[in-house]
Amino acid sequence: MKKKQFVSIFCLFVYFVFAFLTAASALDDYVVGPEDEISITVWDHPDLTRKIRINLEGKISFPLIGEVKVAGLTPIDIEKKIEELLNKDYIINPQVTVVIESYKSSNVSIMGEVKMPGSYALTRRMTVVEALSLAGGLLSEAPAVLRKRPVAAK
Repeated sequence: MKKKQFVSIFCLFVYFVFAFLTAASALDDYVVGPEDEISITVWDHPDLTRKIRINLEGKISFPLIGEVKVAGLTPIDIEKKIEELLNKDYIINPQVTVVIESYKSSNVSIMGEVKMPGSYALTRRMTVVEALSLAGGLLSEAPAVLRKRPVAAK
């Protein structure tokens, strides 16, 4: 019994340390994809404010600049891209803000001996332990063997 408690506490400790170290970068690393919904605001141009769903080709249609491929970009990258396109011919020094309204392009299905099996939206990069926590964690009778493997550099 003590060994199980030690393993559980150790896993929780590793999880919280990892979560703490990655929390700052996790906010900006989500890349949008088809079916995600984003909100775009151009400062001092309320007529350009839009809530847009990314189409299946990964594109959006935006006033003045037309179709723009945004799939695979972070919200910050989308802001820069729209600013650049608007600055070309239409608005001097545009200030664009992009916010993700709904996450639909990346999902994970969690099944087995978890408290709440189902499909969950991946709102950022996450570990298996984080995904399991979305499902309420493992049931008390579920065996837990977690092993961290080094990730190859991209």
